[in-house]
Amino acid sequence: MPDLLLKFLSTLKEVTGVPEIKLSPPMKLKIGELLDLLESKGIKIKGHIQTSGSIIYSSSMLILVNDLEISVLNGLETELKDGDVITFIPVVHGG
Repeated sequence: MPDLLLKFLSTLKEVTGVPEIKLSPPMKLKIGELLDLLESKGIKIKGHIQTSGSIIYSSSMLILVNDLEISVLNGLETELKDGDVITFIPVVHGG
């Protein structure tokens, strides 16, 4: 079972109610599956992104795996492994 550390920065701490979660899912997950798992546990973070299949086309947050944004990895299909740190960072737009 992989051990994952999920970190929620800034306003996303209010969404989750905690700054971080240690998670030991029963199987290996991809980012998209992790988001579904969080939703099933009542952590409504998936609503911060809009997707088409496995591609994120609009997001109000960045998702990093070990400090690399998932768009430079494999997007929602990025496979997670034991010890990964997944960081969720809200994106602020302004003008």
